[in-house]
Amino acid sequence: MIFVSGMTPRENGKLLHHIGQVVPEAPVETYRRAMELATKNALTAAKS
Repeated sequence: MIFVSGMTPRENGKLLHHIGQVVPEAPVETYRRAMELATKNALTAAKS
């Protein structure tokens, strides 16, 4: 079992610009890139 936390949507060390909370009423596409990057970073951290 692996635990990761605090994974942010960073690409090449730069934080993807997103301010505020996720709004449930907003379309998923609004947050898709940030979610993909944060997930990728979590998987990368778990592998290392």
